[in-house]
Amino acid sequence: VRAFSKIYNPEIPIYALKLLIIKYPNLKLSMVGPDKGELSKCKKLIKKLKLEKNINILGHIDHYQLPDIYKQHYIYLNTTSFESFGSALCEAAASELVLISSRVGEISLNWEDKKNIIFFKNKDYFDLASKIEFALNNPLLSKSISREGRKRIKCYSTDAISKEWIDYLNKGVNS
Repeated sequence: VRAFSKIYNPEIPIYALKLLIIKYPNLKLSMVGPDKGELSKCKKLIKKLKLEKNINILGHIDHYQLPDIYKQHYIYLNTTSFESFGSALCEAAASELVLISSRVGEISLNWEDKKNIIFFKNKDYFDLASKIEFALNNPLLSKSISREGRKRIKCYSTDAISKEWIDYLNKGVNS
């Protein structure tokens, strides 16, 4: 769930899937997001690698439709080269998807490898493929990671943040 833009490296999951379908021929990849200059390159790559039956390009999806998309999937891939907070990861975690992400920006500060996310080396589709395979071959651990991811984002809920702000403001008033 990202734009088809260079900074999001949309070709990385395509190459990773090519490696994986040898062992998992029924594996599917859905790609969601508007075209920001890379969509035609991705479509050509998909055709070149003969992955048309394994990749579904959904294009732009309205934000309110994302939960329905997430419910149809098991893993969320975040292949970006640049990130600040990682709100898309939070959205995917809310749906208890297994998160697999590059370790960029603040992501590594907010998430813990193999506890609530699985990290792969940025721009390394071989490593991404191995982490996807790890998630597929370890369903109990993957379920635990997805549940921990959902727990992790609860600290960002309105209730949790509001309580922290009220506590903070009360400390200021009472000092």
